[in-house]
Amino acid sequence: MNNHVGSNIKKLKELKNMTQEYVAKSIGISQSSYSDIENCHVLLTDERLLQISEVLGLPVELVKSFNESVFFHNCTQSGYNNTYHITNPIDQIQDLTNQLLKVSRDRILELEDQIKQLEDELRKMQ
Repeated sequence: MNNHVGSNIKKLKELKNMTQEYVAKSIGISQSSYSDIENCHVLLTDERLLQISEVLGLPVELVKSFNESVFFHNCTQSGYNNTYHITNPIDQIQDLTNQLLKVSRDRILELEDQIKQLEDELRKMQ
């Protein structure tokens, strides 16, 4: 597992307002063992990464590929004040995933209806 994954976990945990103690307890390890994961002092297994990702409520691939420079961007000026817009890519990915799931489920229902209609037509032909 790449060394940056531990630091990604730390950043994402902080963005989610979670503590080391909370995540550690949720995955059944000590806070110091969890700290070793964030600081890349131990080899992070795929199984442990999956556990942490589930606690964070994020896909494993997002945890692996998180890039904070993408997270904090879009500075615009407004009069005398600087206004910073924070776009949360995690929320965007979750929203898109939910939309995709809904579209997929709707399509499955449509296909199931078509199958039933075709089966009915087939029975009538026999």
